[in-house]
Amino acid sequence: MRRKTTEGRFAERVVHGVDDAGAAETIVIWIERKQGALWGVGRAVNPENRSSDEPRRDDYLFEGYELDDALDAANGALEDDLTVSESDGRPEDLKPFTRVELLKPLERWFFGRCLVDALLELFRQRVLESFRFAVDFVHVDAKRLREVELE
Repeated sequence: MRRKTTEGRFAERVVHGVDDAGAAETIVIWIERKQGALWGVGRAVNPENRSSDEPRRDDYLFEGYELDDALDAANGALEDDLTVSESDGRPEDLKPFTRVELLKPLERWFFGRCLVDALLELFRQRVLESFRFAVDFVHVDAKRLREVELE
């Protein structure tokens, strides 16, 4: 069963072309947000033939902190692949990656994460802290480690 591990991808383009033997090939170029606030730009050929959607280390064309640098790397790769595809007789009209396209999912990810963190903090303050003050004393008998008595 194939695992789906593309949830961190904020934008993706698929270019259709032919390989050196004349067989159809699919090229996927994507921009993703990685751990540590890094932007990653990847490019994979025929990813549908892989056992997992997990990118390989050598799939990455760029990893860095600047969004504009990620856009430059992704659009450069996209333009190159579209040029080759067109020269092979398979012209495609794909739009370049844009800043606005990436900022929308980034805002959803960021504010969704902030909302969850805020709700957990509210739960901790309102429920768990109140419970802690209601329990004055907890007694644990060493002989009965699995039993706890509340007084």
